[in-house]
Amino acid sequence: MSQQYLEQVAKHIGSEKVGYTDTLGENVSQFHQRKISGSINPTSVDDVERLVALASHHKGIRLHPVSTGYNWGLGSKEDVNDGRVLVSMSGLKNIRQLNLSQGYAVIEPGVSQGELAAKLKDEAWMINLTASSAHSSFLGNSLDRGVGLRHQRIKDLLGLEVLLSDGRKVKIGWWPGSQKSPIYSVGVGPSLLHLFTQSNFGIITAGVFKLWPKREASKLVRIEFEQSCLEQAIDELQYWCAQGLNSGVLKVYDDTANETYGGKDKTFTVHLCIDGMERDVANRCQLIETLIEQSTTFSNCQISNSGEYNQDTVANLVSAAHCGDASQNDVLLQATLGTDHHHVDSSKSGWLFFLPLLPFSGESITKAYQIFEHIYQQTQIRCGATINALDESVIDLVVAIRFEKLSPEAEKAHQALDMLYDMFFAAGFKPYRLDVNHNQWSQHLLSDPQVSDIIVSLKEVFDSNHLFSNDRYQG
Repeated sequence: MSQQYLEQVAKHIGSEKVGYTDTLGENVSQFHQRKISGSINPTSVDDVERLVALASHHKGIRLHPVSTGYNWGLGSKEDVNDGRVLVSMSGLKNIRQLNLSQGYAVIEPGVSQGELAAKLKDEAWMINLTASSAHSSFLGNSLDRGVGLRHQRIKDLLGLEVLLSDGRKVKIGWWPGSQKSPIYSVGVGPSLLHLFTQSNFGIITAGVFKLWPKREASKLVRIEFEQSCLEQAIDELQYWCAQGLNSGVLKVYDDTANETYGGKDKTFTVHLCIDGMERDVANRCQLIETLIEQSTTFSNCQISNSGEYNQDTVANLVSAAHCGDASQNDVLLQATLGTDHHHVDSSKSGWLFFLPLLPFSGESITKAYQIFEHIYQQTQIRCGATINALDESVIDLVVAIRFEKLSPEAEKAHQALDMLYDMFFAAGFKPYRLDVNHNQWSQHLLSDPQVSDIIVSLKEVFDSNHLFSNDRYQG
């Protein structure tokens, strides 16, 4: 059946856009490679509409759309199931609109965060960059609720263009019209926008994203503390965030993460950005220097202009990306895995991510490190973590496990990942993004079991022809 479907698709959109392979090849996490039923690489929305229309005439076809497929550490291009047809949306590369008056961009899934950032290099606007490769999809990461240097990317998302399995192409959220209207993503009445994040109810063919004004002045503050001061340091940083001292996401790299990401230090390093009007930035930086001088917790305060680089790969990335400059992103990637974005999945180094949310408190972070130590004693796998303060109350804890693929260490790394899910959940710390091997956790993380039935009902409404794979978040 899939062979006939692929041949029909090739006839309608071009044979060069259709592949008949049954596997995707390696992934950087060494997750089990699922069997696929071919792949399709559309280059236009018309192509996507045709392949969806044709799929509805072939019983049993299930489509698995990805953007660029650089979902490293969580499965890359892999689906959770065998037998799916991969639809790579990386060929849809249009920046349809870049509005420098109101501050928004309309882009397709194949547009990378680096490409969009480059378009804004000499403009008054910037985008909310993540620390991942400049070649990763801006839209794709936003749909998975990724976190940028400014905030979680759900705050950037204004509208989506969605192709449903019955052939309807609908625009939800806020979209620019013939008349200028205020940007307001939720609209009037029930908002459908976030039904299409972390879901496979349809194929996303474009999105509208908010741009952010560049600041008059921007500084990067870097300070250090020892692990023995962890609880006290986190509580003090929480107070700073609650008082509005920093701008964007405050980041703390532990000693293992510093080493993993190519940093130079063996201590915990804090990176916080201060930006705004020049006088305000100067006053806040002066206050921070005074606080550090009086502190028995923090030391080695360094303040530099954003965009000034040194020998610290991590600091350079934070400094650049905070201001919408993606030039340092792949320097960090190279330092981490020793390869470029084309070869991450085939590299000898393995990479796993675990992404829980924690209360922003020293007690919670201390508990997390007790779990890390327990896992190390059981597996000899050392977890590294980046503490991302999304606001004054929530921490996005990016737990990274680096290992040697095709070695005994790989099995232990995956054992450690299983333990992270179990032990963090038991402590009340739930992941907000899942990998392809732990999709069953989507059912455990619901606030009410009845929500599962509602999701199934919504799936039936939006995907009435049952064309789209359930993927990681629908069990």
